Amino acid sequence: MSEKMTGGQAVVKTLEAAGTELAIGYIGHTDHEIADALLESTSIRSILCRTELTGSFMIDGYNRIKRAPKAVGIFHGPGTPQILGGLAGTMGDSIPNPMIIGSVHQNHRDKGALQDTPVADLCKPFAKSSVRVDDGTRIPEAIQKAFKLSTTGRPGPTVVEIPYNLAVDSHEVVIPNAGSFYEPVGRIAGDPDQVQRAVNMLINAKRPALLAGGGVIISDACAELKQLAEYLQIPVAVSGMGKGAFSSRHELSVGNVGVVGWKCAQEVCDEADVLVTIGFRFAEFGYAQMYTLKADWKLIHIDIDPAEIGRAYPAEIGIVGDAKLVLGQIIEGVKAENAKDKFAGTAWLQRCSELKQQWLKELDEKCQNNSPLINPYRLVRELRNGLTDDSLMFVDVGNNECWGVHVFDTHLPNTFHMGGGYGHLGWSFPAAMGAKLAAPDKTVVSIIGDGGFHFAFHELGTAVKEDIPVIVVVFNDGWLNCNRQIQDFCYESRYSFTQINNPDFVKLADSFGVAGLHVNKPEEIQPALQQALAAKAPFVLDVKIDDKIFFPATGFWKPRW
Repeated sequence: MSEKMTGGQAVVKTLEAAGTELAIGYIGHTDHEIADALLESTSIRSILCRTELTGSFMIDGYNRIKRAPKAVGIFHGPGTPQILGGLAGTMGDSIPNPMIIGSVHQNHRDKGALQDTPVADLCKPFAKSSVRVDDGTRIPEAIQKAFKLSTTGRPGPTVVEIPYNLAVDSHEVVIPNAGSFYEPVGRIAGDPDQVQRAVNMLINAKRPALLAGGGVIISDACAELKQLAEYLQIPVAVSGMGKGAFSSRHELSVGNVGVVGWKCAQEVCDEADVLVTIGFRFAEFGYAQMYTLKADWKLIHIDIDPAEIGRAYPAEIGIVGDAKLVLGQIIEGVKAENAKDKFAGTAWLQRCSELKQQWLKELDEKCQNNSPLINPYRLVRELRNGLTDDSLMFVDVGNNECWGVHVFDTHLPNTFHMGGGYGHLGWSFPAAMGAKLAAPDKTVVSIIGDGGFHFAFHELGTAVKEDIPVIVVVFNDGWLNCNRQIQDFCYESRYSFTQINNPDFVKLADSFGVAGLHVNKPEEIQPALQQALAAKAPFVLDVKIDDKIFFPATGFWKPRW
């Protein structure tokens, strides 16, 4: 049944029907009508962010933890270029992020109107769908479609542009039913013939390995991954985005691959004769030997997105389907072949165990450094030791991400988060805020470089205003040090655009009403962390780290390096 209401009210009523819990936005003249209608909602919490960019990161963090589009962005025209980083990140990381953006009156478009922005066109390269509504009666339909697309197949961001006059005017609209925002297609199984080929290849391998990406976590397929590995006794590696899909404590775990991953994980995957990848994209940073193709490597590539199959490496067998269902099919197949413990006690499994033990000894030596300066390896190990397994860790971009991926052991799915698909500085702190809003009972920590914190420290004000108790650990070395170290390594220490001057981050935090501590010695790390945990409030740890420690390059990212 249709109802008459303003376009702004139609937006909010549709979001309520979709189950939206949180709206994060920034006010401007083209989204006033939507913002005003949100005041009448009893089910949607509204939060003002300090910039559209960091607001888009908060929405990302919330929806990562919920694994559903439960938070939306409400922005206006000139904020659109700011959210592109957030859109690109969620597109790369497969996070469902709906955005609703106000634009100028339809009759004022292309006539020099204040803040006229081609919103839908601007966002198209960075979103699964980006559309402009030109008929007010179709506002609910456009939002409904955006939600459906954001969760169908490989998840991702969507954008709906609503001109100001359509938001202000009244229309006869039909608000969709609550159950109509998600496609009722269920999960997609793999082609049975391809699955059987994969089963045959796997059980006839001599050196098989499994490599799980973030898609395993998104598809809730961690139990199936563990079941398959244990049934056949196959080593398991994960990607940086897949950390937690398989506990690094498990005897079959060889850790995470990548440019800054575990050396043993990279060695196992490189030495395998059959590698099964699940929800893993082979992005250049995610696999250390990106520029070395193995002639004798047989790849079984499983992904929900057919465009990913064989995109970076040629696949011997490609299976398009949901990770949970496809792994289940493979488990049924190997059981039908009576292949239980097929690789138990083999020289290959012994080789994997030896590589892991050698690597863990090497890593422990790096983390036990007792230098008077704070070694970042030790810093991350101290954070791991001081946090529970179910704490949520968000790592930013740059050296802090490298050490986080390299050192921070992860044992539970959806607890370690990085902006792996795009890598925008300043992401981890606002994303961690969004995560804390989504999971208020969890401890949430952001580690971020001093350069990255310059992009996001203004959200300390939001953390105080909205009572979001996130711990921020700033890796302070006075440089954009990942790039400075590249300049050391590749450009004979000719420094350009890499040295920064920092404020006193503790005093800066205090100016927002946030407590903080300077951490200058290794023995101060754990007490400072425990004080931050006990505060139950936003807290900043300004940690002075040794700027001479090179980031942990397991492999090479670019050919020149």
